[in-house]
Amino acid sequence: MLFRSAALGAEVAEPKAALRGKSFNVWGPDHPFRQKVAAAVLHPRFDQGILVLIMVSSIMLAVENPLWNPDSTLSGVFFKVDFVMTIAFTFEMLGKMVTLGVAMHKGSYLRDAWNILDFVIVLVSIVTLLPGDIPGLKSLRALRTLRVLRPLRLVNKMPALKLVVNALIASVPKIGDVVVVCLLIFLIFAIVGINFLKGQLAGCDGDLSAA
Repeated sequence: MLFRSAALGAEVAEPKAALRGKSFNVWGPDHPFRQKVAAAVLHPRFDQGILVLIMVSSIMLAVENPLWNPDSTLSGVFFKVDFVMTIAFTFEMLGKMVTLGVAMHKGSYLRDAWNILDFVIVLVSIVTLLPGDIPGLKSLRALRTLRVLRPLRLVNKMPALKLVVNALIASVPKIGDVVVVCLLIFLIFAIVGINFLKGQLAGCDGDLSAA
C-alpha cells in the first residue's frame, strides 16, 4: 500500500520505509510503536484532516477581533476551538517527530525548513494558550502576533504550493540581475532626457517682476 506524506513529499511503499535512525534516541525503525505511529501519520487521510484544521484555524484568525470582550460567549468558543486545534497540531508534530526523528539524522523532522516553521508556530500557539498570570509569561504573550504565520502551514501540506514557493525562493538571487538591467535602462533614459531637454523643464513663464 502506498502512503503519501507532505512531510516527505513522496510516496513510500510502506511506513517502515520512511523510518531512519532512532526516534528520540529510543525507538528504532523496527519498534512496533514507531511503526504504528508512522502508519497513522503518513496516511493520506491524516494530512487531509490536518489541512482542514489549518483552513478552519486560518479563517478563525481572520474573523477574530482583539476588541471582543474576553468574557463573552463568542470569545470563549473561539478559545476552546483554538485549544482543541492546538492540541491536534501538537500531536501531529509529536507524531512526525516519532516517525522521522527529531534532528539527529538525515531526513529527521527539524532538518526541513518547513517543519521548523510548523514547530515554531505550534510552540507559539501553546504559549498563547497558557494562563497570563504565570510569572515571566506576560512578556512572551507578545509572540501571539506570530500566529499570523499559521496559514503558511498550508504550503507544507500541499506539495504543489510548496513547489511554487521553493521555485520563487530559488529565483530570488536572479532577481538582482533583473534589477541591474532595469537600473541600466533607467540610466539610459535619464542620459537621453538630459541631452535633449538640457534643463528646459526648469524654466518659468510670465512676468517675474509682477510677483
